[in-house]
Parts: sequence; structure tokens; C-alpha cells
Amino acid sequence: MHRAALAPRPLRFALDGKEVFLEIDRDDGLDLLEWLGLGRGEFGAIEASALWRLCVARLWTSELESRATSHSIAPRRRNVWRILRTLRHAQDAIVHFG
Repeated sequence: MHRAALAPRPLRFALDGKEVFLEIDRDDGLDLLEWLGLGRGEFGAIEASALWRLCVARLWTSELESRATSHSIAPRRRNVWRILRTLRHAQDAIVHFG
């Protein structure tokens, strides 16, 4: 019997568990969650308003970090901006990820 290598599943972010608004590589997604201060959980949920605050705070501090180091955080910042654009009109929603 052959064992086929399974491609890693992407990490998805969805509003109220329905509408997927962000789908990224699982490792990048776990890094993003950790960067936002949510740990590296394989799945979970958070109030959109709480995620909004974490994203805004992280963008602010990342600007300072990028000036102080040569470490590129551009992909994370792009994903955070995508999250913020989605949550702009969905502050009462729950964001599920996994």
C-alpha cells in the first residue's frame, strides 16, 4: 500500500463560521496567529471586535519593529490589512479560524 503525501491544508478565517474571507498557507496562518498574540492554535474563534483591536495594535508596533530591524513582516501586514477590511463592517461577528 502506498502512502501519498498529503498537501497541508490551508488555514481559513471565516465570519460566523460561514463566509471564508482569508485562506492562507497553514504555517503562515499559524505564524500570523502567534504574531497577533493568539498562540499557534490549529483552530479557534474570537470576537471580531477583539481581533480588530489586536490587528490594529500589531500594525502599530510592527511599523516600529520594521524600522528597527531588517526583518520583513510585509506578508503578515498584508494579511492583517485583509482581516481589517473584512471586519470593518462586521464588528458583531465571530471569526472562526482553522
